Amino acid sequence: MPREIPVPLINKNFIQEALEQGHRLDGRKPLQRRSLVIDFPDPQETSLAGLGRVEVSLGKTRVLARVSAALTNPRSDRPFEGLLSITSEIGPLAGEAFHGEGR
Repeated sequence: MPREIPVPLINKNFIQEALEQGHRLDGRKPLQRRSLVIDFPDPQETSLAGLGRVEVSLGKTRVLARVSAALTNPRSDRPFEGLLSITSEIGPLAGEAFHGEGR
């Protein structure tokens, strides 16, 4: 379960005042959306190792996602069960809350 990220009171007050005045830090209008770009590699120009990836940009925020799969033999004590593993890498700019105990 993800930890809740506390917002410092000074930031919370600043954000509330800016929203009440119709200001946004990135210059957009209150209801204006950021541009969305979803970039899948061209399968004709990509090696097999490059398939299963997508780059998504929402304004200046960029995310790279990759999916891979491998068939393996099930464990002998659980022959009808599989295994699903999910990993993520979150950079240090995302905030202290995403790195252990704030380290």
